[in-house]
Order: sequence, then C-alpha cells, then structure tokens
Amino acid sequence: MEEMFQSANDENSMMTWVLRIVGILIVIGGLKTMFEILSTLLKVLPFLSNIMSFGVGLICSIVGFAWSLIIIALAWLFYRPVIGIIILAVVGGLIFYFSTKGKKQAAPEVAPAPAPVAPQAPVAPQAPEVPQQPQGPEMPQQ
Repeated sequence: MEEMFQSANDENSMMTWVLRIVGILIVIGGLKTMFEILSTLLKVLPFLSNIMSFGVGLICSIVGFAWSLIIIALAWLFYRPVIGIIILAVVGGLIFYFSTKGKKQAAPEVAPAPAPVAPQAPVAPQAPEVPQQPQGPEMPQQ
C-alpha cells in the first residue's frame, strides 16, 4: 500500500514540474509573440531583423522566466511560505542586480561644450554728458 502512495506521489511531483516548465515556456512564447511585430517591421533590412529578433527573444525569455517565478512564489506563499519568500527574494535580487548593472554599463552622458565666445574689443572711455541749458521760454502748446 505504501508503494502505491509513493508511486502516485512521485507521478504527481513529476507532472507538477512538467506543468511548471510548460507554463514558463507558454509565458515566454506569449511575450515573444506580442513583441514579434518589432522584428517584423524590420524585415526590410534582414540583418536588423535578425538582431531585433534575437534581442526580443532574449528579453522576453528573461522577463518571462522572472514573471513565472514570481507567480510560482506567490502561489507558494500560502502553503510553503519559506520557499515562496526565498524565491521572491532571489527574483527581487536578480532584478535589482540586472537593473543596477545596466545603469552602470550605460555610457555616461557628456555635457555639451559651451559655445565659444567671440572676443570683444575694449571699449574706449566716453566723456561725461553735460546737461543742456534751456534756450529760452518754452511756448505752451494748444
């Protein structure tokens, strides 16, 4: 009787892992299908299309795998909280690592050089202005 329970438990465990892997592949495939239009738009230039297709596949694989692990960890939080928290911490740490690594590797922005200022000729000193005296009585205007 114990062998039957053990055999059934092993089959369920194997089926669970197969379904998890299939689920991860479905998520990755769905994301890749959503973003495939980017490489389709570049079919005019085949080398750009190949590069875009590779980049989309790589990014979708990383995001799909992380997303699947987050969903699996959230599902395990109720039944196995320690495993769920560990998986969430690992995924959070990987996301933090890759986001900071990406920011460090980005080329630093270079401030534009200031526009050259044309040299100005020295200004000659001017004589002070003398106020003018009125030249007679002013006539009222009508």
